[in-house]
Amino acid sequence: MGDINECHGSTSCHDCGNITGCHWCGDASTGKCYSDSESFTCLWSTPCSELEKCLRQEAEFIGYGSNYSYIVNGFIAICVVLMLSLCCTIVCSAFVQVTSSVSYADDNRYYELREIDENEGNSDEDEDEGNSHENDIVVLPENANEAQVLQSYDDGWRYIPKIAQLNTPRKVKHCQRFAHISCAVFTFAVIVTVLTLIFTSPHFPEFTVCASEVDWSSMLKTFKNPTGSIQGKYILQASVYNPNKFDISMVNCTGTFKYKSTVIGRFTIDNTHKVNGKQKEFIVPAGSVGDILFVADLDVGISSAAYMYADYFYYNDLMLKVKTETYVGVMAGSSDEISYHTFYSLPEETIELSGFDDSICKCKLNN
Repeated sequence: MGDINECHGSTSCHDCGNITGCHWCGDASTGKCYSDSESFTCLWSTPCSELEKCLRQEAEFIGYGSNYSYIVNGFIAICVVLMLSLCCTIVCSAFVQVTSSVSYADDNRYYELREIDENEGNSDEDEDEGNSHENDIVVLPENANEAQVLQSYDDGWRYIPKIAQLNTPRKVKHCQRFAHISCAVFTFAVIVTVLTLIFTSPHFPEFTVCASEVDWSSMLKTFKNPTGSIQGKYILQASVYNPNKFDISMVNCTGTFKYKSTVIGRFTIDNTHKVNGKQKEFIVPAGSVGDILFVADLDVGISSAAYMYADYFYYNDLMLKVKTETYVGVMAGSSDEISYHTFYSLPEETIELSGFDDSICKCKLNN
């Protein structure tokens, strides 16, 4: 173990790393050097070289998340809604037909013709009787067939056609109107919602622990030959990717680490971090990825520590399960203030330490 006073006297991350038995905890510019015996501070921290090279001081734009799934699902949703609206219209029409009665009335378009013929009949009273019915109009019965119609023309008669009238009860009319309006409003609302989702394409923020294979190796070496449970703080680097088209603020993020089914650690990320020695709110702009250091409080039992060490160094098959819950502040428009908060509870994710996805980590992106 390094001398505590010698470790505390080191003021830079690199100087601290050159002293045997000392390690640096925290940001490269604001952290402190501690002895390995001071477990109450931190047992392990991200190496100095990675703090300088791999920790973004400002968010980096890498692109928005894909909206392909929203387009496909939105198209399906619109098709389903249109089909439901069509079915609703058909059912309504059938219901109206069943509950309505049909009556027949003269076609009003022929009334003027009747008046003209009546006037002409009055002026020709003295004409021959054989032609007296030439311009008369006759109303045929409802069930008049084609032969009767043709015969009426042959006899010089004119007839007024009958038209069917649907007599629908008033309540049924109101129900039909309400159904049509409801279908139209619902369809319009769904289309607007789908278009909004396609345009905004909301996604869960992505959270990745950006520790290299060397980092995990040096950290897990503290698990070798444990004489008791390992308790302490481990400072890790995380990258948070915001695939949305709006800025977000990590208001509060909590999570747990599990080895098999046993909880071995907990971590918390608040919405502030230090950049160049200044406290700064942790905001991830739209389509960007930002880096932050967080503290993981580990409490690993002696048997779990031994098995984790063996799985990593001997079997190359160490897996941890991470469960994350976070409150995210959505910053709409050009305002720097949080418009509203939302809660994300991400499903438990299994991380294979020998081959996890590190695509959003800075060092891997810039290689």
